[in-house]
Amino acid sequence: MKKTLNLLTALLCAVAFSACVDDDVKDDYVFESLQYVLESPDDGATENIIDIPTRTWRNTSDKDMTVTVNPYPEDYTHVTLYSDDPDAFTWKGSTELMIPAPWVEGTEAGELANEELKVPYLPGINKYESNYVKDRTIEVPAHGVAEMQGQITYQRVQVTYLLMLKKEMTNERKEVKGTLVYDRPVSISIATSTYIE
Repeated sequence: MKKTLNLLTALLCAVAFSACVDDDVKDDYVFESLQYVLESPDDGATENIIDIPTRTWRNTSDKDMTVTVNPYPEDYTHVTLYSDDPDAFTWKGSTELMIPAPWVEGTEAGELANEELKVPYLPGINKYESNYVKDRTIEVPAHGVAEMQGQITYQRVQVTYLLMLKKEMTNERKEVKGTLVYDRPVSISIATSTYIE
């Protein structure tokens, strides 16, 4: 009886130890590949022209004046990612994943990825400084007025993304489908004029 009890205790300990080892060795999903396709009716590229409000500087002094100004301070790139798959973003935990931005020519979206330009793989709408618009220097004559106005063009690219994940130990694969929307400034036109009051 004592031998049977010892054998049962040893067996239970072995099972418990095996369970602990299995818990420590997790076969989580890792990134394997990414593809962009034009699948949804909303996929593609469009452009939106935004008018830059007129700005005015007056110089009441007897000397010419120079001002440096950012024509469009709201110079941001927006990256939006969403998916109906509940595992679309949870699989990576706290690991940061950078994915290529969708590549476009003019307003024609393609299925290629721009490997030179990366964006973070994060859910929701994320805003980043684009640094596209540069400061301008404007000369305001003595007793004169300078005005600046213009337009900035934003390009919106929407694609369906197919993210392939795999488990390293079992090679089990899972495809995640979602939508990526990429808004960025692509051109700006600034006009300045001066006159004496």
